[in-house]
Amino acid sequence: MKCSEYYNIRKELKDGDMPIYRGGGFMSKAIHYFDSAYYNHIGIVKKIGDRLFTVEMWNKGIHFIPLSRRMASYNDFCIARIKDKTQEEFSEAIDLLIEKIERDVKYDYFLLPRVALYKKTGIDLVGMGSRDRNICSELAQTFTNSLKVRCYEDVNLITPQDFLRKKDDNEIEILFDLSPKI
Repeated sequence: MKCSEYYNIRKELKDGDMPIYRGGGFMSKAIHYFDSAYYNHIGIVKKIGDRLFTVEMWNKGIHFIPLSRRMASYNDFCIARIKDKTQEEFSEAIDLLIEKIERDVKYDYFLLPRVALYKKTGIDLVGMGSRDRNICSELAQTFTNSLKVRCYEDVNLITPQDFLRKKDDNEIEILFDLSPKI
């Protein structure tokens, strides 16, 4: 991970920023292959005092953890920021995610093969996956939908890379990006 870059920009981060990460593990490599993606994970920043946390979905379910811990486990990252929203709007949207933590929402392993097949072939195996479970990009889409960010509303089976592919510059700005221009 490019720790120095994270520590250089962390003071600029605020509620609602979306770190999008690149990992190197088995699941990360599978996502790279099926989605032709550089990035393979996404979370949402929550700032408490001077501390930064991330709300995100990963294999053990939805979690609220220090952002520095999450950054340390990935190779590269970028930061996407939603434009023209108030602190109150971000707080309400993050509260919706925290409610999912309280409900102990689990990871949706069955959605992954559906997303993989759809991204590689365009075939959608409707019915695979659960409405009561999420993957990281679904959680982030729930967040952006609650903020009425239009560019992601109709993206079917969204992936972390889609938060860059489908962004509208009028709604989303990229604060920092380590990815090669692909």
